[in-house]
Amino acid sequence: MAELGLLLIIIGGGRNLWERWKWGYVNDYWNFLGTGIYNNLNDWLISLGLLIYLGAIWKKKPHRK
Repeated sequence: MAELGLLLIIIGGGRNLWERWKWGYVNDYWNFLGTGIYNNLNDWLISLGLLIYLGAIWKKKPHRK
């Protein structure tokens, strides 16, 4: 599961880099819940990948009582 998280982070980051290289900026087109915070699909991929990765690492880590 950690591999999936890392893959999503790499894809989202790579797409942001590609947009910045191609157009000189990253187009943020979604207004998050009407808050005025704009993001794009790449940002969601990075965020979801980070959550999956951290969850997988946390699940593997032995917990002390």
